[in-house]
Amino acid sequence: MTTPRIAVLNARDEVLDFLDNDRPGAVHYFDETLHLYLAGSAYTFDGKVLTSEDSQMIEVGNKMSFCHDNKDYYLNIVKTEKDELYTSFECFGLTFEFLNEEVDKYEAPEAKTLAAYIQQWGAETMDLRIIHNEVADRSLKLKWEGRETILKRLFSLATNFDVELDFQTVLNRDFSLSHMNLYIVKQTGKDRTGEILRYGKEIEGIKKTSDVSDLYTAIRPRGKDGLTLAGYSHAKESDGCWLRGEDILNPSAKDRFPAVNPNKAEGYIARYWDCDVEDQAMLYGRALAELRKNSVPKVEYEVDGFVDGAIGDRFTIEDDAYKPTLYVEARVVEQEICFTDPSRCKTTFDNFTEVKSQLSSTIQAQVEKLVEKYKTYQCGISSTAGTTFVNGVGTTTLTAFVRDGVTDVTDKFTIKWYKAGAECGNGKTITVSSTDFTDTMVYGFKAFGTDGSIKGEYELTFANVADGVSDYLHIKYSNDGGQTFSTPDGDWIGQYHDSNPTDSPDPTRYTWAKIKGDDGANGQTQKLVSLANEYYLSTSDTSQTGGSWGTSYPDYVDGKFLWVRIKAVYKDPNGTAYTTPELEKAWLAAGQAINKAETALSSATAASNAAADAVSQANAAKATADSVAAEIAPIKTGVQEAKDAAEEAKTEIATKTQQMLLDIGDTYATKNEVTTLEGDLQAQITANATEIASKVSQTEYQQNQQDIDDTLASLNSDLSSAQSSLTALQSSQSEAAQKLAQAEQDLRDAQDAVLDLQTSQTATDTQLAAAQAAVTKAQAAVDKAQGDVDKANTEIGKVKTDIAGIQGDISDLTSRVTTAETNITQNATEIALRATKTEVNTAVQGAKDYADSKITIKANEITSNVTAVDNKVNGLQQQKVEYYYYLSTSPDSCTGGSWSTTKPAETAGKYIWQKIKTTYVSGASTESSPARLTGVAGKDGTNGIDAMHISITPTWSGNSCTLTAHVFKGGVELTDTQVIALGALKWYSGDTFISNGKQLTRTVGTKQVVECRLESGGVA
Repeated sequence: MTTPRIAVLNARDEVLDFLDNDRPGAVHYFDETLHLYLAGSAYTFDGKVLTSEDSQMIEVGNKMSFCHDNKDYYLNIVKTEKDELYTSFECFGLTFEFLNEEVDKYEAPEAKTLAAYIQQWGAETMDLRIIHNEVADRSLKLKWEGRETILKRLFSLATNFDVELDFQTVLNRDFSLSHMNLYIVKQTGKDRTGEILRYGKEIEGIKKTSDVSDLYTAIRPRGKDGLTLAGYSHAKESDGCWLRGEDILNPSAKDRFPAVNPNKAEGYIARYWDCDVEDQAMLYGRALAELRKNSVPKVEYEVDGFVDGAIGDRFTIEDDAYKPTLYVEARVVEQEICFTDPSRCKTTFDNFTEVKSQLSSTIQAQVEKLVEKYKTYQCGISSTAGTTFVNGVGTTTLTAFVRDGVTDVTDKFTIKWYKAGAECGNGKTITVSSTDFTDTMVYGFKAFGTDGSIKGEYELTFANVADGVSDYLHIKYSNDGGQTFSTPDGDWIGQYHDSNPTDSPDPTRYTWAKIKGDDGANGQTQKLVSLANEYYLSTSDTSQTGGSWGTSYPDYVDGKFLWVRIKAVYKDPNGTAYTTPELEKAWLAAGQAINKAETALSSATAASNAAADAVSQANAAKATADSVAAEIAPIKTGVQEAKDAAEEAKTEIATKTQQMLLDIGDTYATKNEVTTLEGDLQAQITANATEIASKVSQTEYQQNQQDIDDTLASLNSDLSSAQSSLTALQSSQSEAAQKLAQAEQDLRDAQDAVLDLQTSQTATDTQLAAAQAAVTKAQAAVDKAQGDVDKANTEIGKVKTDIAGIQGDISDLTSRVTTAETNITQNATEIALRATKTEVNTAVQGAKDYADSKITIKANEITSNVTAVDNKVNGLQQQKVEYYYYLSTSPDSCTGGSWSTTKPAETAGKYIWQKIKTTYVSGASTESSPARLTGVAGKDGTNGIDAMHISITPTWSGNSCTLTAHVFKGGVELTDTQVIALGALKWYSGDTFISNGKQLTRTVGTKQVVECRLESGGVA
C-alpha cells in the first residue's frame, strides 16, 4: 500500500509543508488511521509525527489534504497533543464542519425538491455542486420543529427522500480546496456481491449473534394527527400477520415467544410505533414491515478482516467453518486504513443478510450441485509388497483409496485400473505379478463419479531387478511436470532405478507422472470464484425469447417477463456454470398485481355499461308511464263529471220528493182526489227522472264513451309494455349491482397485491410505481361505476314512483265512482222509507229505479274500464313472498324429499335447500332457483369437547340473503373474541375467496353454493 503525500495548509489554504514518508529529510508520519464512514461519506484522520521544529506547522486551525486511491481528502486539524518525543494530531473531514453550525426550526411554505432544501442550508457554507440526483423530480412539504446542526438536518432530509448523500471533495493542483461534489443516490457504493470473500483469506472469521431482547409480537402504529388503522378495510392475512382493530398481530411469533406475564392479554408482546405518514395504506404497509422485522430474533455478524473496497460496496462473504457453509451478503459501512502498517487495516460490515434466505431452494440446490460437480478428491495406492520385484519373483496387491479430507469415500466411486495407460481391471484392488512386465511398469487408477466425470487419479511405477546387484529407487517431486524439483507435496512424481544410492540432480533422469488431479494443491475442492445474477427480459413466461442475458436489473415493463439465473465462475481448473433460469418473483408479483388491477378496471367498465343500460331502460319505462298518466287524465275528468251529475241528481230527487210528500201530508183529499194526485205525482217524478238522466247523459264521459273505451284498450297494451320494461329494468339493475360488487372485489385484490409488494421489500421502485398506477386507474373506474350505478338506482326509483302514482290514480277513480253510486242508492232508499202511501211509494220507487238505472249503468261502465287498468298495474306489484324448504340426501341437488313451507331441523347426512316463490296481484308467480343452506360436513374434529364445527343461518329480505356463521367448540358457541383468537372466518365459492368476516350478504338470482371456513394454518 502506498503512503500518500500529505499537504499541511494554513487557514488561508496556503501550503506550509508536506508530510512525505518517501522523501528523506521530510516530516514522516506513523500510527496513522484514515477512518471512513458510510453516513455522508464522512471521514477522520489521526496519526503521529516526531516532535521537531518542522512539526510546528501541525496546529489546530490548520488543514491537511491529500489524495488516496483516486479520491481527494480535505481535513481540519481539530486537536493536537505534543510532548518532547511525539506530536499527535486529529482531523475531521470537510463534512464535519456541518457539526458546528446550526439551523433553526423550519416549515416549507410549499413542496420543495431535495436540491432546493440543500441549496438553502448547504450551499451557504461552501461551494457545493449537485452532480447526480436520482430524486430530482420529487417534491415534499416538510417541517422541522427544533434547532439542529446542518449535518443532522441534511441527514433528516435524506431520510425523508429515502436517499443517501455522498459528499466528494475536489482539490486544486496546489492541494487547496476547489469545491464539493454531491451525489444524491438511492444507495452509495457498488454491487460486488458476485465477489466472494472467504474465511481464512480475506476474512479471518465470522461471529454470528442472535438476540431477542427487543422482540415484540404485536404493533399499534400511529401516523400523523393521531392516524390509526381502525376501520382500515384493505388489510389481509400476510405471512401469518393480521389486523385486528388498531393492532397488527403475529400469532406464530407469539406462540414462539409468548409474554412471560400469564395475565398478559392473549400472550402478545405489544409495542407502540409512530410513523410520519398521512395515509392508512402506507401506515399499514410500513407497520407490517416493522413488525416482521422485530418479531424474529435479531441476528448480528462480526467480521474480522480487511477488504480493498469503497464505502457502501456490497460483498458476499463465505465461511466454510459453518456446516453447511455460511454465505452472507454485507455492506461496507466503515474502513480503517493505515498506510504505513497494512496489518492494522480493518473493514466494518453491516446490513448483513444470509444469502441462503434470498435464494430459492431450487437455485440453492443447483448451486450446491455445481460445487459438487467440480469437486475432486485426494487419491493414493497402497501396496502389500512394495514396488520392486527381485529376480522376477513375487506378487503384490494394490488397493486404491479416495479421501474427502480425512474421510474415506472410495466406495462412492467407480474405480478403473490402468497399466501403461490401458485399462486392466475394475474395483478397489488388483494383484500385480513380477511376471506381468520385464523392467519397469506404471500402474494407476481413476475414480469416476456417477455422471462419468473423473474425480481423482493416482499412479505408481513398479520395477523388476536381478539378485546380487543393489537396486535403488529414486523419487523426486515437481510442480511443473519435471522441469524443476519441488517439496514432497508437488503435483508430479518422478522415479528411476539404478545401483547408485545417490539421487540424481538431473530431472531428465526421472520418469514423471502426475499424481494429483486438476483440483489445485492438496487435492482440495475446485474454487468458486464468484456468483452473479443474470437477467433476461422475455416476451414469454415459459421460455427466454425476444431478449438477451445481462447483469443489470431492468426497469419494469408491463407485458414482459423477467427470468433470472446465477452464473458461477470457478478456478483450479477454470470453469463457468449456470443455474436453470427461473421467473423472477418480485417482477412476477408486480405483473400479477397489474393484471388484478386491469381486471378490476374491466369489471368496473362492465358495471358502468350495465348501469347505462339500466338508465336507458328506466327512461323508456318512464316514458311509457308518462303516456299512461296522460291517457288517464280524460278518464279522471269524466269520472269527476259523472260524480257531479250524480250529486246533482241526488239533490234534486231529495228536494222534489220531499216537496211531494209534504204536499200529500198537508192534503185531506178523497180517494178520487188521491187518484188524481197519483197521476200528477207520477208524471212529475217521471219528468224529474228524465231530467236527471238527461244531465248524466250530457257528461263528457257519456258523450265520449267509445273513445274512452278505445283509449283504455290502448292503455292495456301500454301497461303490458311498461310491465315488460320494468322486468328488464330490474334485471339490468341487478346485473349492474353484481358487476359493481365484482369490480370492488377485484380492486381489493389488486390493492392487496400492491400492499404485498410494498411489505415484501423486494420489489423495485419501477415495479411498485407501475402496480400503483394500475390500481389508481382501476380505483377511478370503480368510483365512476359506483356513481353510474347510483344514478341508475335513482332513475329506477323514479319510474317505480310514477307507476305507483298511476296505480293510485286508478284506485282513486274506482273508489270515487263507487261512492257516487252508493250515495244515489242510499238516497233512493230514504225516499222509499219516507213515503207513507202505497201510490206515492210506488211512484217514488219508479223514479228511484229509473235514476238508479241511469246513474248505475254509467258508473258500472266507468268502474269496469278503470278496473281493467287497475288490474294491469296491480299485476306489476308483489302480493306475497313465500319460502319453501327441502330436506335432501344430496349436497348437489334436491332429491329424496319434498318441498314444504316449514323449515326442517338439521339432520346429519342431509342438506337443507330453499327456494322463494313470489306471487303478484295479477295472480302470476315466479320461483327462484334452489339454494343449499347447510354446508358440506367439515373435516373430523378432535375427540371430546375440543371438536369444532360451523353452523350457518340465513336471513332473507326479498331476494337478498344475509348468512351468519356460528362457530361451536364442544357444542358451545364461541364469542367473536374467541373466534378471532383462533383465526379468521373466510367465505368461499368453491376455491374462490369471496369475503372476510362473520356475515356475508348476497343477492340471489340463481343457484349459489358458498361455504365458510375458519382459517389459521388449517381449515375448519
